Amino acid sequence: MKPEEILYALISIFVNHIPAGKVAEKLSCSRNTINRYKKKFDGIRNEVEDFIRETPKLKDAPPCRLRNNAAARSFMDRYTIKSHRRKCTYETREVIREYCEAYFNYYIYERSPHEFACKLLNEFSERLYKKHNDDLRDIYFRQNGKTLQPIYLRDRQIEMIKQHLIDYPALSSYDYEKLDFLDQQGCQKYMKSVTTLRGYLQSPRPVRKNYEEVYLKFQESDCYKTTPISYEAFFKIACKFWGKEKYQYDFFHDIKCVNSDNEKKKNS
Repeated sequence: MKPEEILYALISIFVNHIPAGKVAEKLSCSRNTINRYKKKFDGIRNEVEDFIRETPKLKDAPPCRLRNNAAARSFMDRYTIKSHRRKCTYETREVIREYCEAYFNYYIYERSPHEFACKLLNEFSERLYKKHNDDLRDIYFRQNGKTLQPIYLRDRQIEMIKQHLIDYPALSSYDYEKLDFLDQQGCQKYMKSVTTLRGYLQSPRPVRKNYEEVYLKFQESDCYKTTPISYEAFFKIACKFWGKEKYQYDFFHDIKCVNSDNEKKKNS
C-alpha cells in the first residue's frame, strides 16, 4: 500500500470508525492488510485524531488528496508512514507455487475429492469442538490398581463429532452422558449445530479459496524467514496459480467414496 493509502486507512478506522472490511473494499486490498497496518500504527491513534482536529477538511479526503496535501505529507514523514515493498525473486515465486500446489483447496480437490472432503471434515469437527467444548467433559479418571489414571477425552470427542457429521445416528438429548456432555441442555445445542451443518452440506458447494491459510503455511518456510513478504504481495502471486476450473464438492458422496477420485479419472 502507498503511504497516502495507509494514512487514509488510519483516518477511516481511528477517526471515522469505519470497519476494516469496508476500508479494504475502498482500497482494493485484503482486510488482513488493513488490520496489520491498524495494529502497527495503533500507537499513534491519538496523533491521527489530533491531526484531523487540526485539519478537519481532510477527515473524508481520498488518498490522492492526502498525497497532494502538504500537511498530510508532513504528518506521514513525521511518523514514518511509508510502504515497504520487497522485490519478489524468482525463487520466492517458485516456493509460493509449491505451497499453492500442495495446500490450495483447488489442487487438493483436483487430485482427490475424497482427500478434500477429509480436510473439510477435520476443519468442521474442530470448529464444532471449539464451539461446544465448554459443554463437554474434558477428563475422567479410571481406576488403575490403587491409583486413578486420568483419561483425556478430546480425541474421543473429535472422532465422535466426525462420525456424527458423516452419518448422524438417531440420538436423543437424554443420551448426553453417553456423549460426554455435562448436561442435557449442552447436548441439545450440539445436536442442533450438527443438524444445521449437515443441512448446509447436503447441496454441492463451490470449492472455497483459501489464500490466507496457504500464506500462514508459507510463513513457516525458510524462504519467508529469509525474505518475508506481505500477504498483499503473496496474494498477487498466488492468485495466478488458482486454476480456471469451477469445482464443486459433494461432501457426503466424496467422504464415503474413497475411490471417488478414481471414478473421476475414468469419466474424464
